[in-house]
Amino acid sequence: MFLNQLILARTLFNKAIYEGIVEQNYCPFSCKGLTIRIPESLKVGLNSSEIEKIEKLELVKDSRLWHARNVFMLSFNLAGMRIGDVLRLKWGDFKEGRLFYVMGKNYKPGSVKVNFKLTDILAY
Repeated sequence: MFLNQLILARTLFNKAIYEGIVEQNYCPFSCKGLTIRIPESLKVGLNSSEIEKIEKLELVKDSRLWHARNVFMLSFNLAGMRIGDVLRLKWGDFKEGRLFYVMGKNYKPGSVKVNFKLTDILAY
């Protein structure tokens, strides 16, 4: 929680400096050597049986859970694409059996082959 507050404070200082409200020499962060270190997070992935259970869940078609599961499976089958990137996809991004897109976080171009599971989800 404290880390999030520090990041928010830094963001506010940066915005205030940018808008000329505060001079940079008053910034307590990077300009004075104080940096916010974000620790590495422990990422725990799902195993194949857990993914299979999610795929086979019987859900009411067109319900919120049904759509949420489809978006999750879409992300999963797109090599774990970030949800923000999934939500920005357009039909024009799919060409010749591949998805071509630019990652929102780092603006790097990416390309993923569309497999049969993706085709089924995209059909909806």
